[in-house]
Amino acid sequence: RKGAQRPIRQIKRRLIDSRQLRRRSKKLRRDLCSETGGRRFEDWARARLQPIVDEFLQAAERDQADFEQLHAFRIQTKELRYAMELTNAAFTEAEFEERLYQKVVALQERLGAINDRATAQDLFEAWLESASPKEARQIECLLERETDELVRAHSQFLDWWTPERVSELRTEFTRLFGSRSGPGENGLHGKPDRKETKLENALGKDKTSR
Repeated sequence: RKGAQRPIRQIKRRLIDSRQLRRRSKKLRRDLCSETGGRRFEDWARARLQPIVDEFLQAAERDQADFEQLHAFRIQTKELRYAMELTNAAFTEAEFEERLYQKVVALQERLGAINDRATAQDLFEAWLESASPKEARQIECLLERETDELVRAHSQFLDWWTPERVSELRTEFTRLFGSRSGPGENGLHGKPDRKETKLENALGKDKTSR
């Protein structure tokens, strides 16, 4: 991770030194005002985040003992986390960062650990198809161990992800969005206009890349 972050830090330093970051920030603010139809970013962001939260909560109540449902829930959780990171400036409530966001991060990490086990299991199974007899015995041992770890991780998650935990998250999100009513017909619970924008795509509206 540190190695991957190094070029990003270098780019940031170059942008700051050349004042490009300030110019691009000003341009982004102008674009935000243009693409939100003159509405405050806070109102726009809340309206865009709400349906993502709704989809997440629907997925949260499905049967996570089913691996396909669990995989879909992991993707929904990842989308919610990224959407929260993109819209966090719209929320002044400490609860957003200190409680809700951290809970979503913890959830995604648990789901990611399960997905890592499942991916390793698939990889070992694929290797078995072309392995020699000697290699196959070693891979089968690794596969058996990985399968055991997957079952254990999944079982631990099901014990942790209780209906009470889901209900608590739902209550906190409801309190968050209910803490401020939206403006007019395009408010928080109203229907936003369907004009495509780059910002909507950034919030995960285009899901084909997953």
